[in-house]
Amino acid sequence: MKYWKVTTVALVVLILIWSSLLVLKGRRSVPKPIVIRAAVDADFRGSAALQYAAKRYRQRGAKYIWGTNDCSVFVSDYLLRLPHPPKTRLTTWNLNQVDVEPFGLTIEGSVKPGDVLNYRYRSRKRNEVAGHCGVVVQKPDGLWVVHNCVSMGLAIQRISSFYTTAQSLGVSKLEVTVLRPKK
Repeated sequence: MKYWKVTTVALVVLILIWSSLLVLKGRRSVPKPIVIRAAVDADFRGSAALQYAAKRYRQRGAKYIWGTNDCSVFVSDYLLRLPHPPKTRLTTWNLNQVDVEPFGLTIEGSVKPGDVLNYRYRSRKRNEVAGHCGVVVQKPDGLWVVHNCVSMGLAIQRISSFYTTAQSLGVSKLEVTVLRPKK
């Protein structure tokens, strides 16, 4: 009889421990909110300009190639389909200039869907100035940035995460230029 009680108590304790571990495991396995992922066609609905830029990206091999199929090429393709397209392909250096009017853009203080975000930073890898840019889109859960990056190719990233990436490269939020295409 004594053995039966000890076995029952031990079994109850094991069940409680096992249940606790499942609860803890469940807490750990709750997915974190997605901050960056590969962009898909659904991300471009409602913007013929973004659809065109994504199509051109795929025509060039659907991968990041600096100078040929990079972030500024993607943004240039996007701008080409807007009412006041630039006359030349833009780089992050062009987008960082004080006078962006010739490119059909104005510098703004607030961010809206359709805006271009651009920043410049000192590359630790190449020890030279580099840059990055993307296009702001509205999703049901807020603003996101579509951009072509080395690590994933064409990607979509929460705007807050885009700013965090810039900050990790030594760029403050105030140094990220907001460029609005002219209507």
